[in-house]
Amino acid sequence: MWNLSQVTNHLIGTIAALTRALSGDQVEPTALAPDVTAATDHVGADALAAFDRATESFLAARPTDPAAMSEPRAMPMGEVPAGAVVNLVALDATVHGWDIGRASGQDPVIPTGLAQPLLVFARHFIRPAASGGIIGAKVGRRRRLADGPPGRLPGPPVLIRLTTGGQRVSSPGNA
Repeated sequence: MWNLSQVTNHLIGTIAALTRALSGDQVEPTALAPDVTAATDHVGADALAAFDRATESFLAARPTDPAAMSEPRAMPMGEVPAGAVVNLVALDATVHGWDIGRASGQDPVIPTGLAQPLLVFARHFIRPAASGGIIGAKVGRRRRLADGPPGRLPGPPVLIRLTTGGQRVSSPGNA
């Protein structure tokens, strides 16, 4: 189990490492190792500013041409399409955005329209053989996937920032 600081460091460190992969840089396996990213201070004195820097860099590196999503990117497990790297960021932000939301007293909701494609991606891309043992065993379903009530943005701000093209957005229950 991680504390909030470790989850935040892991999320920001993972986004930064995957951004480097999208930019064409070589990413060492330790840059994506959960125990390393959680133990490394990627936050500094201001978690939101660190997250903003990481997401702004990611959004700048993310391919905007759909054809570019199939171009290969070097990852520790071998070459993968750029779209898979983008999906890894979305998956990590969703999972750990939910964690951060819960740890900060929010009741985050992951909308089905986001959760379902990420679940399909995770089932096909994240396999025990490909994960190198860094991903734990499958656990039971803990939370019902549902859309939030009308007028409420789905998910914690950490997730909303990535799913709205980088815009800062808040609403009641998500500030």
